[in-house]
Amino acid sequence: MEIPLAVVADYANVAEGGKLNIMGVFDRMWCPAFPITHPQLSIVLKMEVDPAEYNSEKAMEIKLLDADGDQKWAMTWKVNIGMPPPGQRVHINQILNLQNTQFEKPGDYVFVVLVNGDPKARIPLKVEQAQGATP
Repeated sequence: MEIPLAVVADYANVAEGGKLNIMGVFDRMWCPAFPITHPQLSIVLKMEVDPAEYNSEKAMEIKLLDADGDQKWAMTWKVNIGMPPPGQRVHINQILNLQNTQFEKPGDYVFVVLVNGDPKARIPLKVEQAQGATP
């Protein structure tokens, strides 16, 4: 399984016909004070499945790490991969809506996506103190 698209966005959905809609992709947040709680963000993944993986289940995990590699948050789930119609490939859109994600301090963070324990995607996020704001 490959993950050619992995982003943080304000909002995403999958429309009829499997069309992936993503709004407000970002990789930087300006915050007035710390700690800060981001009310809602979406992690959007578009996964491509190799035919050798059809009819299997994958253990998925996403971790939020700070610049020191300390884990701040993690989530696990399973993805069942079926058999597509003849001549077609399996593409999977996943949207993880995160509520009230806390960032204790400014710095570099990264969401790491693992499939069966193997890192497959990294989504960097820089969290900064807004200019003119007091820490």
